[in-house]
Amino acid sequence: MKRLQFLPVILLAGSLAVLGIMFGIRMVGNQRQAAAIIQTQAAVAAQITPTATITKTPLPSNTPTLAPTEVLPTSTVTPFPTATPKPGEVIEDGCLEAAFITDVTIPDKTELDADHKFIKTWRLQNTGTCTWTTQFKLVFHSGTKMNSPDETYAIILPVEPGKMIDVSVTLRAPVTAGTYKGYWNLEDQYGNPFGLGRAGIPFYAEIVVVE
Repeated sequence: MKRLQFLPVILLAGSLAVLGIMFGIRMVGNQRQAAAIIQTQAAVAAQITPTATITKTPLPSNTPTLAPTEVLPTSTVTPFPTATPKPGEVIEDGCLEAAFITDVTIPDKTELDADHKFIKTWRLQNTGTCTWTTQFKLVFHSGTKMNSPDETYAIILPVEPGKMIDVSVTLRAPVTAGTYKGYWNLEDQYGNPFGLGRAGIPFYAEIVVVE
């Protein structure tokens, strides 16, 4: 009779024991399943190749490479010197010089009638280093004046060094037969006279007056 009284207790204890065993088995299964899932995820992660880092190669600069600067030879231009020195200045050697080229009219010892009016023309070259200007004068120097003015403006255009010009003056033959010669020079606007060569030799007109 006493065994029957304890039978429900024994059954309850057995049921609880079975439930405990089943719960333990389930917990162990869940842990193993979780461990398997973790291992699987680790294996999958290990198989995935990390994304490669793309390194951008910089594009070449658009700035052009400049070639070395080429230095061109500098041409030296020698300017013409000033026409003449200013008042009070010393004339440099070779500044004012002339050369006789030819008699354009009335060559030397040309025969002319007495009191005959004529134009004498010399062709001169500027052999100096200064330019002759239109302010230069033809000035009587010495000899027979032949009714000429003391001076006249005979340079009609500027004459640079090396250039030539015809210089003229109006004269009149003397009334008496004979050979006559008149000497002439050039003069700048400041009164500096010059003639042929560095010596400044005057050029002349020579005629023969016949009856």
